[in-house]
Amino acid sequence: MKVRKRQKRTERKSGKRFSLTQRDINIFYSLVRMGYLRTSEIARLFFTSKSGANKRLRVLFDAGFIEVFLSSLSEDNVYHLSKKGKELLKDRFQIEETLFAPLGKTPREHLQAVNSFRISLILATERNGITLSFFKPEWELKKENNPNLVSLIPDALFQIREASGRMRNFALEVDYSGKEGIGYFGKAKVRKYAAMLRSGFPFYGLQDVKVLVVAMGWTRLARLASVIIEEQASDLFLLANLEDSNENNILTCWLVAEDIARGFLTALPYQ
Repeated sequence: MKVRKRQKRTERKSGKRFSLTQRDINIFYSLVRMGYLRTSEIARLFFTSKSGANKRLRVLFDAGFIEVFLSSLSEDNVYHLSKKGKELLKDRFQIEETLFAPLGKTPREHLQAVNSFRISLILATERNGITLSFFKPEWELKKENNPNLVSLIPDALFQIREASGRMRNFALEVDYSGKEGIGYFGKAKVRKYAAMLRSGFPFYGLQDVKVLVVAMGWTRLARLASVIIEEQASDLFLLANLEDSNENNILTCWLVAEDIARGFLTALPYQ
């Protein structure tokens, strides 16, 4: 019996005909806005199963619209939009190139952590009757050439509009690896945010901004919480554990520094 050779995940198979769907275009747009997305993340956004996502992404990859990055056989594929995919968005749908996320040679873990939070936020707001008015990552804030641009650039700036119409503004800081060190975060970030947000001046044109710090693991969060308390900035910061966050709890797992420091993990709904 002849054994069929399995196709490599990074090897294209040409010649298969297909038609682009609106879902395909939505996938392309998400890729160009976020830079890199894993198979599982694309599945969460656009499919009912990961196997369905795998099949369609294989078709789009074979057609040359997306590129794949594979760090190991045991991990998800990571996709980004190819030159062909970008040209499609620019020519057929008039998507401006200024909206394209910058790409490095390999996917950055920090960018992927920001995207993971962003996806959970998108899905959670859709399910709970809340509007995500905008989500602007760091690179987009830099590209805007905004007259409100300040020296402190968050990992992202986003706004939530509740069903009542109330607007909530947040600056996102994703502490993915902790490589900067606790001293750097305390001296540079917490103090700078506290001075800026208490100055009375708008932060990127927004008033009443709170800083949401997302980190990997409770140990790291506890260390960050202690710095925030030491700098007497608890009223300006909320914290969340990225490891325990998903679309089911992302809006109710934000904690104040004192609760983390005391070990009382009492979640607050983005207060």
